[in-house]
Amino acid sequence: PLTVTSAANACTMTNYTADDAASTNVFVLAIRPGSDSTGNITLPRAFATVGGANVGCAQIQSDQEDDDMDYGCYGVTSFASQTAYYVTLMPNGVEVSTTIEVYSGFSEGTTGACASSYVSSSGSSIWLWVIIGVIVVLAVVIIAGAIGGFLYMKKKKSSYQLYEDA
Repeated sequence: PLTVTSAANACTMTNYTADDAASTNVFVLAIRPGSDSTGNITLPRAFATVGGANVGCAQIQSDQEDDDMDYGCYGVTSFASQTAYYVTLMPNGVEVSTTIEVYSGFSEGTTGACASSYVSSSGSSIWLWVIIGVIVVLAVVIIAGAIGGFLYMKKKKSSYQLYEDA
């Protein structure tokens, strides 16, 4: 999250590798209101630059709510000869200090198929934990079923043995 005031821009720099800027990737820039956003939050704009050239921009839309992000996907050709990009959040007339969440990074995909799934608002780690949880629960159920089945068959076999002995 970046805090923007009426008096100054907020800026971040991010280093990246050649693998990030691979031709199968796109650069994604997204913006949304922070948890304490106040005032006219549609005013601030985020700009991404690499090597001194503008790559893309994003601005909060008036119909955005909760986790909605305004996002754009941009080609990675201008990233090839650089190792860092900058994201600048401009107040653009904001009258009070407010927090804006800005996401920038690389994602597999194409600019033509740009979708909200390219933007990680909750992080992919939550899905990793959900999948791990499902696998653990499934493993416990399978093991419990196998043990229960073994004990049932053992008891059933011993009751047949008693029947044959009689």
